[in-house]
Parts: sequence; C-alpha cells; structure tokens
Amino acid sequence: MMKIEDFRLLAEQGAQINEEHKRIEFSLPNGGRVVGYFPLESVQVYAYDIHGGVLPDLTQLGLRQPEKGRFLRANLCRGGSCKFVKSGRNAMLMKNEVCMDYGYDNITMALKARQYLGVEIIMQIDEVVHDSPIYLLLSKALKAMNLPETDVKENFMFYFTMSNATRHQLDELTEYCLSDSDAAIVLIKTAEIGYNLGVDMQNGQSSRRGFVTKSQLSVAEDIHYCLTERYGEKWVAGQFAEKYGFSVTTVKNYFKIVYGYDFKEYQIKVRMEKAAELLRDTTSSVGEISSMVGYSTHAKFGAIFKRTYGVTPLEYRRASKIERIQQKETEDVI
Repeated sequence: MMKIEDFRLLAEQGAQINEEHKRIEFSLPNGGRVVGYFPLESVQVYAYDIHGGVLPDLTQLGLRQPEKGRFLRANLCRGGSCKFVKSGRNAMLMKNEVCMDYGYDNITMALKARQYLGVEIIMQIDEVVHDSPIYLLLSKALKAMNLPETDVKENFMFYFTMSNATRHQLDELTEYCLSDSDAAIVLIKTAEIGYNLGVDMQNGQSSRRGFVTKSQLSVAEDIHYCLTERYGEKWVAGQFAEKYGFSVTTVKNYFKIVYGYDFKEYQIKVRMEKAAELLRDTTSSVGEISSMVGYSTHAKFGAIFKRTYGVTPLEYRRASKIERIQQKETEDVI
C-alpha cells in the first residue's frame, strides 16, 4: 500500500496532506469531504462525509487499492447510501449496513454517492501481523471474522446490519477521522470496531449479495423508492414486472440482490417502522395510522404490528409515552 509520503503529488489534485498525522483530505463541493488515514503500510481507513458533492475516484488516484495478497475491505454506512461500481456492475449499501469483501489481489471498486456518511477500512491481511504495534487487537478482530487462513477461491461480499455497539463505535471513529486526529488513535479505534464486526457477523444474519447491471439496478431502485417513499400506496411486484417487461420472479430477484430483502418483507418493514414512528410522535388514531401506512383494515394492521413488535399498537403507544415521561424525569433530576 502507498505511504503518506507518496501522496505529495496528490496535492495537485486538491488534496490536503498532514504527514505527521498520516492523513489526507479531499474537500468536496457543498462542504463534503473524504478523509484518508494510513497508520500502517497494511491499513487504510477512509471517512466519507458526502452531501451533494462530486466524489473523486480515489482508485484512479492510486488510493483504496491493496497490494498483491489477501485483503479485507469493510464499508460501514451510518447515513444515506452509496453505490459500488466494479467492471460496469453495481451494488448498493444502505444505512446501518456493513459490506465486507475479502479476496486476493487488487479489486478496483469505485464508490459513488450523493448523500453518504460512512467509513471504509482496508487491511492487507498477510502484512498486518508483521508490522502492527497493536497486533493483539488486530489479530483478535481478524480471528473473530473467521476468515479462511489460506486459499480464497473467489472474492465475496457479505452484508449484515450493525449492532448498536458497533454503531456507537462507528460514530466515534467517524468523529476522530473528521477531526484531524492522530493516525495512532484512528488505528486503535479501527481495531476495536474490527473486533465488533466479527462479533456482529457471528451473532447476526449475513447475506451474500452480488453486483447487477445498470438497468437491473434501475429497476431495483425504482421499487425501493416506491416502497420507501410512497409506503401508503398499494404496491405489488406484478406492477413493476408489467412496467419493465420482466417476470414477477425476475423483478423480485433484482430487488433482493441489490437490497437484501424480499419484496414483501421490505414493504412490511418500512410500513411498520413508519407506523411505530407515528404512534410515538403523533396523536393520530390507530385506524388513521393503519390507513396512512397502506392497510385497508385495522385488524390486519394490528396483527402484523404485533407480530413485528410483540405488542399491539395501543400497547406500543402507551409504553412509548411512559418511556418518554421517565426519560424527562431523569433529565430533570440531573
């Protein structure tokens, strides 16, 4: 991997270099930025804070590329979403998701986003054990991920949802990266979050997702927009199959490959999350909320809500009110 002293030429591309902190920063239009840390020759850490700017292709600048040998790359999304582009094919990463790919040799994978807050960690596995001053933390992190010791027959990408503990650590790591911290602190936080990712992989459900063509991604994004932003309307997979001239099975497959959810599963997820928000934050009746989130009958909405949250909508609302009162009383005491 490149060393920080090799990046002086990148200043001509608008990069700001801090050799003491082993840090490089690209400022983006609209105030966004990309920050890279290079605490070891075997480790790269990038923090992305993108809101409408044009993201430079870091791979074209010689960044984000491991040397020959085994590499591990983890992308952690804390807000918005991003798209990976590899050989003209696309994959998506959504809020609170982690995408990990592991393999041999260089994998040139461009990252594109309009609104995105996240961190990317790239480790050259075979070199970490030789040059790391915090070898124990890093080796524990790698061991927790249960990676193959030797041959990797093909590159893979796994997706899973971050635990609350990992989200908290990611917030800390992002803050350190964006506040011009020393590379040693970033390395320690990276090792800590790496260990947590290994635990998340073992405890959670991971899914293997792949790359799709631009046209396939367009279908999946259209479905995602309708289910997410127009959740109160009636949507069935057949509508999209007819719109794009594919079979129902095909459009469902496109959506699952890109977002990791079955069509109906994701529709219910979005509706229930919105219903819970409305129950907490509004005085609308359960019947009104049922209609808002796309259910024609109160009974069907109530049954699905209880299956999702383990309580009825009214019980959820009461519990939310009690929790809010208790929180306020605690704050008043403090």
